[in-house]
Amino acid sequence: MTADNCSALPPPLLGRDALLAAGRTPPLPCRISLDDGSLLILLRTLRVLPGQRLVAEARWEDRPVLAKLYLDGDAARHATREAAGQGKLAAAGLPTPALLARRQSTDGMAILLTTWLDGAMTLAQERPSARPLQALDDVLELIGRLHAAGLIHSDLHPGNLLQHDGRWYLIDGDAISDATTLNARTDNLALFLAQFTGPDAPSAADALPAYRRGLGAGLAAPEAPALASRVERTLATRLQRYMEKTGRDCTRFVAQQSLSRRTLISRTEANWLAPLLTDPDHWLEQGKRLKSGRSATVARVASGGHDCVIKRYNLKNLAHAARRALRPTRAWHAWREAHRLTFLGIPTPAALAVVENRFGPLRGRAWLVTAWCEGPSLRELFARREDQTPNTDEARALTELFAALHRHRVTHGDLKASNLLWCDGRFHLIDLDATVQHHSNNAYRKAWARDRARLLANWPAGSRIAQWFDTHLPAAN
Repeated sequence: MTADNCSALPPPLLGRDALLAAGRTPPLPCRISLDDGSLLILLRTLRVLPGQRLVAEARWEDRPVLAKLYLDGDAARHATREAAGQGKLAAAGLPTPALLARRQSTDGMAILLTTWLDGAMTLAQERPSARPLQALDDVLELIGRLHAAGLIHSDLHPGNLLQHDGRWYLIDGDAISDATTLNARTDNLALFLAQFTGPDAPSAADALPAYRRGLGAGLAAPEAPALASRVERTLATRLQRYMEKTGRDCTRFVAQQSLSRRTLISRTEANWLAPLLTDPDHWLEQGKRLKSGRSATVARVASGGHDCVIKRYNLKNLAHAARRALRPTRAWHAWREAHRLTFLGIPTPAALAVVENRFGPLRGRAWLVTAWCEGPSLRELFARREDQTPNTDEARALTELFAALHRHRVTHGDLKASNLLWCDGRFHLIDLDATVQHHSNNAYRKAWARDRARLLANWPAGSRIAQWFDTHLPAAN
């Protein structure tokens, strides 16, 4: 990781109040005056928790450092915990960036400075949505070593594992605590494994050999069934917390609400989406029409160098509007389910924004904006291939898709072939207005039987493609 050199003019001198006021967008580069008379120059933001913490690439005493600035009233406590956690990792011989100094700004901010690992990447940056187990072996072995030292990391996610020069480092000492019980170790390992949800995610049984190598012979490792059960529970908890975030302002989403309008936007796409969301109907009319109907209007739109799809959920008449006014809009439901599927590693075009017209608590028309997914639908792909079966890549993608839906008890609700798009080697589900993740196995089986029948009805009974799906889809009961 590198940053541009500071400009010839010295950057502005800022303090805690200015950083607090800046929220998510601190004006970097800037200088921070430290209580020992030295200056810290913040170059590039790495993470911001508004009102709480700022993590940045920086320079201090003419050397590159990683700086953590604690902004809130608990600054001293968090800095102490961070330093203590890093100390425990270092004392146990576990790789973590060295703590260089603990300082305060002249206006009282607690600041920790650690070694800057140039060119380092987190596991989250290095891996795709899912990663084969072989590439995770070193990480799992490191987690075993962590547990063998009587420690756990309570925020054990890919962003807190850093690779530099072929070696993995643990970061975020604030999350390090003592734990010696098998239950604590099992929960911590399950927390890590629950981060992986794609088709190549390691199973509990596959993950244990590398973990045991790190743990050593002196401590008991969990049995695979017990670990798998903990992973499933942890995944459900993580999903619930994530789904709560889809409806509020947070690191991932921008939320805006007034008496007449509610908008949620993916924060990373907010800048180029802004003009489009001001008047989505204008852009819808200017775009390439994909569907015109009483219930919905869909168009492909180009904005700010990006291709996207706008779907407007129409209200057919006053009676329809009255029935829908107090219920969540179909756009809102599709927004949430798109993020659910993405979280679970199930392919669907990224949901970028949702807009609802409001009159106080009453809901009106709504728009959903998703990424454009280039490729034919399953219907188009097999329009002239009813006497053929899917090729190897298509069969793999279909098998993985339906296995994931079955594993997570998700049904689509309108599983016609036109609602599966072949894009980048995977089949993506679209039109998620009726998608449901079921908590009851009985409810799931009934809904899946309807989904299955709806998909098979796309082709003549007895055709080779229909027979292939009937053989390869999960059973209806």
